[in-house]
Amino acid sequence: DTGLTNAHVYDYDLVVLDVMLPGQSGYDVVRALLRRGGTRVQERLVYADVELDRLRHGARRGDRTLDLTPREYQLLEYFLLHAEQVVRRTELLEKVWDLQFDPMTNVVDVHVGNVRRKLRAAGESALIHTIRGVGYMLSEREPG
Repeated sequence: DTGLTNAHVYDYDLVVLDVMLPGQSGYDVVRALLRRGGTRVQERLVYADVELDRLRHGARRGDRTLDLTPREYQLLEYFLLHAEQVVRRTELLEKVWDLQFDPMTNVVDVHVGNVRRKLRAAGESALIHTIRGVGYMLSEREPG
């Protein structure tokens, strides 16, 4: 039942089911999910002058190519998908690192700092802002 609920609530790239599930057939679940329709992955994510090309796995700010590590790329991708929203540190740990880390770890802060520096390398304005005690926000203007 938990797996069925998760399959209806969250977007997965792939769901592997047993045909003989208790209560209903795995085929019925797959058909229901297919009727719902999948989410199409956007090829490009753009916010302000930052662009992420998800097909080529590249990132740019204006005319400048951003040299990001794989984790920094994932982090920027998550911020672009949640632009103008407060993103909590724990959310980043769960979604970008895909693990439960010690809440006292500074791994998020270090990587966000690296992405922030790379975005501002040519003196551009800040886009990733710290929301004290909560997390971060990708925004063109300073959150108030």
